[in-house]
Amino acid sequence: MKLLRRGGIGLVFLLGLLARIGPAAAEDMTTNIQTARMTVMEINKDARQLVCVNSQGRVHVHKVTSKAVVVTDDKTTTDLASLATGDVIRAELRSGQIQKIVVLRHAWHEATGQEQ
Repeated sequence: MKLLRRGGIGLVFLLGLLARIGPAAAEDMTTNIQTARMTVMEINKDARQLVCVNSQGRVHVHKVTSKAVVVTDDKTTTDLASLATGDVIRAELRSGQIQKIVVLRHAWHEATGQEQ
């Protein structure tokens, strides 16, 4: 019985590896990974808008919803004041607007970090 179960799991795993992913899906996945991390270039708190640059060097202007959550190491808030220019973030977009921002690294960590 164990042999059948292991064989079945192995077969499912092998079929999963051999299954083809469409080029569009693979491209979307790659783009998502490459653009997941962005650096904040400008913050317009009144318009609730962020200007960011992704890892490919592309500049994007994103509208932030009024209910968007900003997650930092020490707090979670809806206030964009917890962001600063130079912060590295990951943003969750829905309908073209940012719903959640996770600060991966603050800009001041770069400035105060010791050289190695």
